[in-house]
Amino acid sequence: MTGYYTHPDCRKHEMGPGHPECPERLDAIEDRLLMSGLGPALARREAPPASLADIELAHSRLHVTALRGLLEWNNHSTESNGIIIGWK
Repeated sequence: MTGYYTHPDCRKHEMGPGHPECPERLDAIEDRLLMSGLGPALARREAPPASLADIELAHSRLHVTALRGLLEWNNHSTESNGIIIGWK
C-alpha cells in the first residue's frame, strides 16, 4: 500500500490567479487518482506539521530566514486590521 499525505491547510495555499499552486490542483490530483483506479489502494494520511529542520531540507536557511522576516512584517502590519497570519 502507498501512503497519500495531505492536509486541509493545503487548500489555503493561494498564489494568485493563474498560478498552478492553488487549491483546485488538489481536486485535480484526487480526480486523477480516482480515474486511474489507484484511489482505493492508497493509505490516506494527514500530513503532520513540518519542523524547521524538515523545511531546511528543501530550502536554504537564508530563504527560511527571509520568509520569517516577511511573516513578522506581515503580522505587524496586519494586526491593526484584526488579521493575524503566522508560522508555527
